[in-house]
Amino acid sequence: MRASLLVVSLSLVGAVPGQASHVVGPGGHAQISDAIAVASPGDVVLVLPGTYNFFTVSMGLTILALTPGTVSIASAGIAGTSAAPPAGQAVHFVGITFPQVHVQGRVTFDTCTIVGPVHFFGAPLMCAMANVHLQSCVVRGVLQTGHNNGTVFASGSEITAIDSTFEGASAVPPFTVGTVAVMLAGSKLRASSSTFLAGTSTTSTAPAAITGFPSSTAFVADSTLTSTLPACPVSSVSGRQARCTMTPPCGLPAGPSLGVHRPQPPQLGAPFVLEFRTGAGVPIGCFAALDLDNVLVPGIEQSVLLSIPGAWFAGGAVADATGLASMSWSIPALSAIQYRTLWFQAVDASNLQALQASPVAGGVIR
Repeated sequence: MRASLLVVSLSLVGAVPGQASHVVGPGGHAQISDAIAVASPGDVVLVLPGTYNFFTVSMGLTILALTPGTVSIASAGIAGTSAAPPAGQAVHFVGITFPQVHVQGRVTFDTCTIVGPVHFFGAPLMCAMANVHLQSCVVRGVLQTGHNNGTVFASGSEITAIDSTFEGASAVPPFTVGTVAVMLAGSKLRASSSTFLAGTSTTSTAPAAITGFPSSTAFVADSTLTSTLPACPVSSVSGRQARCTMTPPCGLPAGPSLGVHRPQPPQLGAPFVLEFRTGAGVPIGCFAALDLDNVLVPGIEQSVLLSIPGAWFAGGAVADATGLASMSWSIPALSAIQYRTLWFQAVDASNLQALQASPVAGGVIR
Protein backbone atom coordinates (compact mmCIF):
# COMPACT_ATOMS: atom_id res chain seq x y z
CA MET A 1 0.00 0.00 0.00
CA ARG A 2 1.08 3.60 -0.51
CA ALA A 3 -0.05 6.63 1.50
CA SER A 4 0.75 10.31 1.15
CA LEU A 5 2.61 12.09 3.90
CA LEU A 6 1.88 15.54 2.48
CA VAL A 7 -0.62 16.55 5.19
CA VAL A 8 1.58 14.98 7.83
CA SER A 9 4.61 16.86 6.57
CA LEU A 10 2.80 20.19 6.56
CA SER A 11 1.61 19.65 10.13
CA LEU A 12 5.16 18.64 11.05
CA VAL A 13 6.52 21.92 9.71
CA GLY A 14 3.96 23.91 11.65
CA ALA A 15 4.22 21.95 14.88
CA VAL A 16 7.97 21.64 15.36
CA PRO A 17 10.07 24.67 16.33
CA GLY A 18 12.62 25.80 13.77
CA GLN A 19 15.96 24.00 13.73
CA ALA A 20 19.23 25.87 13.50
CA SER A 21 22.06 24.19 11.58
CA HIS A 22 25.72 24.27 12.60
CA VAL A 23 28.39 23.14 10.13
CA VAL A 24 31.56 21.39 11.29
CA GLY A 25 34.59 21.25 9.00
CA PRO A 26 36.16 23.64 6.47
CA GLY A 27 34.32 26.97 6.61
CA GLY A 28 32.53 26.03 9.84
CA HIS A 29 33.37 24.96 13.37
CA ALA A 30 36.69 23.18 13.83
CA GLN A 31 35.29 20.45 16.09
CA ILE A 32 31.91 18.86 16.78
CA SER A 33 32.26 19.99 20.39
CA ASP A 34 32.49 23.61 19.19
CA ALA A 35 29.16 23.30 17.37
CA ILE A 36 27.53 21.65 20.40
CA ALA A 37 28.70 24.55 22.57
CA VAL A 38 26.60 27.05 20.58
CA ALA A 39 23.65 24.78 19.77
CA SER A 40 20.21 24.67 21.33
CA PRO A 41 18.05 21.58 21.89
CA GLY A 42 16.58 20.38 18.60
CA ASP A 43 19.35 21.84 16.42
CA VAL A 44 21.25 19.98 13.72
CA VAL A 45 25.03 19.60 13.53
CA LEU A 46 26.13 18.90 9.94
CA VAL A 47 29.60 17.40 9.75
CA LEU A 48 31.85 17.55 6.68
CA PRO A 49 34.28 14.69 5.95
CA GLY A 50 37.20 14.38 8.36
CA THR A 51 38.40 13.01 11.67
CA TYR A 52 37.32 14.87 14.81
CA ASN A 53 37.90 14.69 18.56
CA PHE A 54 35.52 12.81 20.83
CA PHE A 55 32.81 14.94 22.42
CA THR A 56 30.02 15.07 25.00
CA VAL A 57 26.44 15.96 24.13
CA SER A 58 23.92 16.53 26.91
CA MET A 59 20.94 17.92 24.99
CA GLY A 60 18.72 16.71 22.19
CA LEU A 61 20.59 17.19 18.89
CA THR A 62 20.91 15.59 15.48
CA ILE A 63 24.59 15.07 14.57
CA LEU A 64 24.80 14.00 10.95
CA ALA A 65 27.63 13.27 8.53
CA LEU A 66 26.77 15.06 5.29
CA THR A 67 28.42 12.14 3.49
CA PRO A 68 27.82 8.98 5.56
CA GLY A 69 30.97 6.99 6.23
CA THR A 70 33.36 9.92 5.82
CA VAL A 71 33.25 11.23 9.40
CA SER A 72 35.33 9.51 12.10
CA ILE A 73 35.86 10.22 15.77
CA ALA A 74 39.48 9.83 16.87
CA SER A 75 40.33 7.19 19.46
CA ALA A 76 41.26 8.49 22.91
CA GLY A 77 42.10 5.38 24.93
CA ILE A 78 39.31 4.45 27.35
CA ALA A 79 37.68 7.86 26.87
CA GLY A 80 35.00 8.20 24.25
CA THR A 81 32.05 10.14 23.01
CA SER A 82 29.26 10.50 25.56
CA ALA A 83 25.58 11.20 24.89
CA ALA A 84 23.16 11.84 27.76
CA PRO A 85 20.14 13.92 26.73
CA PRO A 86 17.58 14.83 29.41
CA ALA A 87 14.14 13.25 29.57
CA GLY A 88 11.94 14.33 26.68
CA GLN A 89 14.89 14.88 24.31
CA ALA A 90 16.92 12.59 22.05
CA VAL A 91 20.30 12.53 20.37
CA HIS A 92 20.37 11.22 16.79
CA PHE A 93 23.70 10.16 15.25
CA VAL A 94 23.75 9.60 11.48
CA GLY A 95 26.60 8.24 9.34
CA ILE A 96 29.43 8.56 11.89
CA THR A 97 32.23 6.12 12.81
CA PHE A 98 33.09 5.89 16.51
CA PRO A 99 35.71 3.95 18.48
CA GLN A 100 33.56 4.01 21.62
CA VAL A 101 30.30 5.60 22.76
CA HIS A 102 28.75 5.89 26.24
CA VAL A 103 25.02 6.61 26.22
CA GLN A 104 22.33 7.41 28.75
CA GLY A 105 18.80 8.51 27.95
CA ARG A 106 17.33 8.30 24.44
CA VAL A 107 19.90 7.94 21.64
CA THR A 108 19.57 6.65 18.08
CA PHE A 109 22.26 5.55 15.63
CA ASP A 110 21.63 5.36 11.88
CA THR A 111 24.17 4.08 9.35
CA CYS A 112 26.86 4.35 12.04
CA THR A 113 29.90 2.17 12.74
CA ILE A 114 31.22 1.59 16.26
CA VAL A 115 34.45 -0.39 16.31
CA GLY A 116 36.57 -0.49 19.44
CA PRO A 117 38.17 -2.61 22.15
CA VAL A 118 36.38 -4.68 24.74
CA HIS A 119 38.26 -4.09 27.99
CA PHE A 120 37.91 -3.99 31.76
CA PHE A 121 36.50 -0.47 31.68
CA GLY A 122 33.84 -0.99 29.08
CA ALA A 123 32.74 -1.91 25.57
CA PRO A 124 32.48 -0.13 22.22
CA LEU A 125 28.84 0.72 23.01
CA MET A 126 28.05 1.22 26.70
CA CYS A 127 24.40 1.83 27.60
CA ALA A 128 23.28 2.76 31.12
CA MET A 129 19.62 3.56 31.86
CA ALA A 130 19.23 4.20 28.14
CA ASN A 131 16.76 3.72 25.30
CA VAL A 132 18.91 3.05 22.24
CA HIS A 133 17.84 2.36 18.68
CA LEU A 134 20.21 1.26 15.89
CA GLN A 135 19.41 1.12 12.18
CA SER A 136 21.81 -0.13 9.48
CA CYS A 137 24.72 -0.02 11.93
CA VAL A 138 27.81 -2.14 12.59
CA VAL A 139 29.08 -2.59 16.16
CA ARG A 140 32.27 -4.65 16.43
CA GLY A 141 34.72 -5.54 19.18
CA VAL A 142 38.31 -5.69 17.93
CA LEU A 143 40.35 -6.59 21.01
CA GLN A 144 39.60 -8.82 23.96
CA THR A 145 41.65 -7.84 27.01
CA GLY A 146 40.49 -10.23 29.66
CA HIS A 147 37.09 -8.85 30.68
CA ASN A 148 33.98 -9.99 28.84
CA ASN A 149 31.75 -6.93 28.80
CA GLY A 150 30.54 -7.69 25.29
CA THR A 151 30.68 -5.46 22.25
CA VAL A 152 27.45 -3.89 23.51
CA PHE A 153 26.97 -3.70 27.27
CA ALA A 154 23.51 -2.63 28.41
CA SER A 155 22.56 -1.97 32.03
CA GLY A 156 18.98 -1.07 32.88
CA SER A 157 18.41 -0.26 29.21
CA GLU A 158 16.23 -1.13 26.24
CA ILE A 159 18.03 -1.74 22.95
CA THR A 160 16.23 -2.03 19.61
CA ALA A 161 17.97 -2.75 16.34
CA ILE A 162 17.08 -3.36 12.71
CA ASP A 163 19.31 -4.21 9.76
CA SER A 164 22.41 -4.09 11.98
CA THR A 165 25.43 -6.28 12.74
CA PHE A 166 26.93 -7.00 16.17
CA GLU A 167 30.24 -8.85 16.40
CA GLY A 168 32.02 -9.97 19.56
CA ALA A 169 35.78 -9.54 19.87
CA SER A 170 37.95 -12.55 19.12
CA ALA A 171 40.58 -13.63 21.63
CA VAL A 172 44.15 -12.37 21.31
CA PRO A 173 47.13 -13.73 23.30
CA PRO A 174 47.50 -14.09 26.21
CA PHE A 175 43.70 -14.32 26.43
CA THR A 176 41.97 -17.37 25.03
CA VAL A 177 38.23 -16.61 25.14
CA GLY A 178 36.36 -14.30 22.79
CA THR A 179 33.55 -12.01 23.86
CA VAL A 180 29.82 -11.97 23.45
CA ALA A 181 28.28 -9.58 20.95
CA VAL A 182 25.63 -8.24 23.36
CA MET A 183 25.64 -8.39 27.16
CA LEU A 184 22.35 -7.54 28.88
CA ALA A 185 22.18 -6.61 32.58
CA GLY A 186 18.59 -6.05 33.60
CA SER A 187 17.94 -4.95 30.01
CA LYS A 188 15.75 -5.68 27.00
CA LEU A 189 16.80 -6.36 23.41
CA ARG A 190 14.46 -6.31 20.44
CA ALA A 191 16.01 -6.90 17.03
CA SER A 192 14.98 -7.62 13.46
CA SER A 193 16.87 -8.38 10.24
CA SER A 194 20.18 -8.28 12.11
CA THR A 195 23.29 -10.40 12.68
CA PHE A 196 24.79 -11.38 16.04
CA LEU A 197 28.17 -13.10 15.97
CA ALA A 198 30.11 -14.26 19.03
CA GLY A 199 33.87 -13.68 19.09
CA THR A 200 36.08 -16.67 18.45
CA SER A 201 38.10 -18.42 21.16
CA THR A 202 41.33 -20.40 21.02
CA THR A 203 40.06 -22.97 23.56
CA SER A 204 36.91 -25.06 23.88
CA THR A 205 35.33 -22.32 26.01
CA ALA A 206 33.06 -20.35 23.71
CA PRO A 207 30.90 -17.27 24.32
CA ALA A 208 27.30 -16.82 23.28
CA ALA A 209 26.31 -14.16 20.78
CA ILE A 210 23.77 -12.70 23.25
CA THR A 211 23.86 -13.29 26.98
CA GLY A 212 22.75 -11.59 30.15
CA PHE A 213 21.74 -11.67 33.74
CA PRO A 214 18.35 -12.72 35.11
CA SER A 215 15.43 -10.43 34.23
CA SER A 216 16.93 -9.63 30.82
CA THR A 217 14.90 -10.41 27.69
CA ALA A 218 15.55 -10.79 23.98
CA PHE A 219 12.98 -10.85 21.18
CA VAL A 220 14.73 -11.46 17.87
CA ALA A 221 13.11 -11.84 14.45
CA ASP A 222 14.44 -12.67 10.97
CA SER A 223 18.06 -12.55 12.12
CA THR A 224 21.20 -14.67 12.16
CA LEU A 225 22.79 -15.61 15.50
CA THR A 226 26.05 -17.54 15.59
CA SER A 227 28.31 -18.94 18.28
CA THR A 228 30.62 -21.96 18.46
CA LEU A 229 29.84 -25.23 20.23
CA PRO A 230 29.32 -25.83 23.08
CA ALA A 231 27.77 -22.37 23.47
CA CYS A 232 24.23 -21.62 22.30
CA PRO A 233 23.87 -18.32 20.41
CA VAL A 234 21.68 -16.97 23.25
CA SER A 235 22.11 -17.77 26.93
CA SER A 236 20.76 -16.66 30.33
CA VAL A 237 17.96 -14.47 28.94
CA SER A 238 14.27 -15.11 28.38
CA GLY A 239 12.29 -14.24 25.28
CA ARG A 240 11.96 -15.91 21.90
CA GLN A 241 13.01 -15.90 18.28
CA ALA A 242 11.01 -15.98 15.06
CA ARG A 243 12.31 -17.13 11.68
CA CYS A 244 15.94 -16.85 12.83
CA THR A 245 18.98 -18.85 11.77
CA MET A 246 20.55 -20.10 15.01
CA THR A 247 23.98 -21.77 14.90
CA PRO A 248 24.01 -24.06 16.81
CA PRO A 249 20.19 -24.34 16.89
CA CYS A 250 19.54 -23.65 20.57
CA GLY A 251 19.13 -20.82 23.07
CA LEU A 252 15.73 -19.20 22.45
CA PRO A 253 12.36 -20.86 21.89
CA ALA A 254 10.48 -20.11 18.69
CA GLY A 255 7.29 -18.09 18.78
CA PRO A 256 5.44 -15.18 17.20
CA SER A 257 7.29 -11.92 16.65
CA LEU A 258 6.81 -9.11 14.15
CA GLY A 259 9.94 -8.24 12.17
CA VAL A 260 10.71 -5.16 10.09
CA HIS A 261 13.28 -4.33 7.41
CA ARG A 262 14.09 -0.82 6.15
CA PRO A 263 15.60 -0.97 2.65
CA GLN A 264 16.50 2.75 2.64
CA PRO A 265 16.35 5.64 5.12
CA PRO A 266 13.67 8.31 4.64
CA GLN A 267 14.63 10.82 1.97
CA LEU A 268 13.03 13.97 0.59
CA GLY A 269 11.01 13.41 -2.57
CA ALA A 270 11.30 9.62 -2.40
CA PRO A 271 9.02 6.76 -1.35
CA PHE A 272 9.81 5.35 2.07
CA VAL A 273 9.32 1.59 2.17
CA LEU A 274 9.10 -0.82 5.09
CA GLU A 275 8.87 -4.60 4.82
CA PHE A 276 7.20 -6.49 7.67
CA ARG A 277 7.52 -10.21 8.35
CA THR A 278 5.05 -12.28 10.39
CA GLY A 279 2.81 -15.31 9.87
CA ALA A 280 0.91 -15.95 6.65
CA GLY A 281 -2.35 -14.01 6.42
CA VAL A 282 -1.77 -12.02 9.62
CA PRO A 283 -3.19 -8.45 9.61
CA ILE A 284 -0.76 -5.63 10.42
CA GLY A 285 -1.48 -2.05 11.47
CA CYS A 286 1.24 0.59 11.20
CA PHE A 287 1.45 3.84 13.16
CA ALA A 288 3.72 6.87 12.81
CA ALA A 289 4.96 9.68 15.05
CA LEU A 290 7.54 12.44 15.01
CA ASP A 291 9.07 11.46 18.35
CA LEU A 292 9.99 8.36 20.32
CA ASP A 293 8.91 7.17 23.73
CA ASN A 294 8.76 3.87 25.65
CA VAL A 295 5.33 2.90 26.94
CA LEU A 296 3.79 -0.41 28.01
CA VAL A 297 0.30 -0.68 26.52
CA PRO A 298 -2.13 -3.33 27.82
CA GLY A 299 -2.62 -6.08 25.26
CA ILE A 300 0.69 -5.44 23.45
CA GLU A 301 3.55 -7.66 24.59
CA GLN A 302 6.45 -5.38 23.69
CA SER A 303 6.89 -1.69 24.44
CA VAL A 304 5.31 0.92 22.21
CA LEU A 305 8.23 3.10 21.17
CA LEU A 306 6.31 5.91 19.48
CA SER A 307 5.19 9.03 21.32
CA ILE A 308 1.52 8.11 21.66
CA PRO A 309 -0.01 11.61 22.06
CA GLY A 310 1.26 12.65 18.63
CA ALA A 311 0.96 9.32 16.83
CA TRP A 312 -1.40 8.60 13.93
CA PHE A 313 -2.53 5.54 12.00
CA ALA A 314 -0.32 5.25 8.91
CA GLY A 315 -1.83 2.24 7.15
CA GLY A 316 -2.57 -1.45 7.25
CA ALA A 317 -1.83 -4.61 5.29
CA VAL A 318 -2.28 -8.36 5.41
CA ALA A 319 0.79 -10.58 5.15
CA ASP A 320 0.97 -12.77 2.06
CA ALA A 321 1.41 -16.55 2.03
CA THR A 322 5.10 -16.16 2.93
CA GLY A 323 4.34 -13.82 5.85
CA LEU A 324 5.58 -10.69 4.05
CA ALA A 325 3.78 -7.34 3.95
CA SER A 326 5.18 -4.17 2.40
CA MET A 327 4.03 -0.61 2.98
CA SER A 328 5.29 2.64 1.44
CA TRP A 329 4.69 6.33 1.95
CA SER A 330 5.59 9.30 -0.24
CA ILE A 331 7.76 11.91 1.47
CA PRO A 332 7.42 15.31 -0.22
CA ALA A 333 10.47 17.25 -1.40
CA LEU A 334 9.99 20.00 1.18
CA SER A 335 13.21 21.51 2.54
CA ALA A 336 11.39 22.48 5.74
CA ILE A 337 11.15 18.81 6.81
CA GLN A 338 14.77 17.90 6.05
CA TYR A 339 16.60 16.62 9.15
CA ARG A 340 13.33 16.13 11.04
CA THR A 341 12.64 12.67 12.43
CA LEU A 342 9.79 10.43 11.36
CA TRP A 343 9.19 7.04 12.99
CA PHE A 344 6.99 4.04 12.25
CA GLN A 345 6.00 1.04 14.36
CA ALA A 346 3.63 -1.76 13.48
CA VAL A 347 1.48 -4.17 15.49
CA ASP A 348 0.23 -7.53 14.25
CA ALA A 349 -2.54 -9.88 15.38
CA SER A 350 -0.62 -13.15 15.27
CA ASN A 351 -1.45 -13.62 18.95
CA LEU A 352 -4.72 -11.98 20.01
CA GLN A 353 -3.91 -12.46 23.71
CA ALA A 354 -0.63 -10.54 23.27
CA LEU A 355 -0.32 -8.39 20.14
CA GLN A 356 3.21 -8.25 18.70
CA ALA A 357 4.92 -4.89 18.15
CA SER A 358 7.80 -4.48 15.73
CA PRO A 359 10.92 -2.44 16.46
CA VAL A 360 10.63 1.15 15.24
CA ALA A 361 11.96 2.16 11.84
CA GLY A 362 12.41 5.48 10.09
CA GLY A 363 14.70 8.16 11.48
CA VAL A 364 16.13 11.45 10.27
CA ILE A 365 14.80 12.58 6.88
CA ARG A 366 17.74 13.17 4.55
